Amino acid sequence: MKVIIILIAVLISQSLFAQSYRGEGLYDFIDRKQKQKKKSRWTLGGHMALRERNSLMDQWLAINTSANALEFFFSGEMNSGTIPVRKDTSTGLETNLPEETFQQFNLGIFVTIFGLEFQYKRAKAENQNSFDNTRTGMFHLRILGNSTQSTSINLSYGIKVAEDNSFGKFNYDFVGAWSEIYLIGSFGIQGMYRKYLNSENDDRTLESSGSRTEAGAFLEFNFFRLYGVWFQEDYDFTVKATGNETTFTNDGIFYGVKLFF
Repeated sequence: MKVIIILIAVLISQSLFAQSYRGEGLYDFIDRKQKQKKKSRWTLGGHMALRERNSLMDQWLAINTSANALEFFFSGEMNSGTIPVRKDTSTGLETNLPEETFQQFNLGIFVTIFGLEFQYKRAKAENQNSFDNTRTGMFHLRILGNSTQSTSINLSYGIKVAEDNSFGKFNYDFVGAWSEIYLIGSFGIQGMYRKYLNSENDDRTLESSGSRTEAGAFLEFNFFRLYGVWFQEDYDFTVKATGNETTFTNDGIFYGVKLFF
């Protein structure tokens, strides 16, 4: 009797197996079942990895989600004087230009991660009555950070209109990036780089391009920031008719005050 029951069970199982997996070999069947088990297997390592991934996602959202959808800022800057250097690349001759002082004002707005900024600079050389004026408009895209008063990384595109007594007027397109990193409390460091693309002056006799680098530190008191920045600005001017090239370098330190609203 027991033999008959076992035989019937074997026949039923074989029939079910044949109907469910007809055309599939034994090895393929076993391999497929193992893959299904492995896919649904719970492991401690997998659980910890999932928790770590969720934690990183939460952290990224916290950093990049701002409760301040609309922000304004205004700043004023000045330096104590710099001595620009002009160099004729064909002769290698360097000339120190008259000491230059400047005042600069910035007004900006951020709507979530998008920002607009306008900058006006008024520079004056020693023993000269005229001023060199510069106007700059910029568009910013914040790729990291949740406000203008947090650790952030920003990309920029803009147009700089420079009126120079020696070289004339240039309209520079530029691309760049700037970052602010809060180290402890309200103290942090900042940096910026811009690349000025090739431009011609009004009468198309000169071509020019250049770059600007900044690095500094700041201290905040609520909505009020004090900062000091080292900068270096380099320009190349080429006479189109002759190909003669002159470089212009100006570096120094400026100080500023920034207000946030």
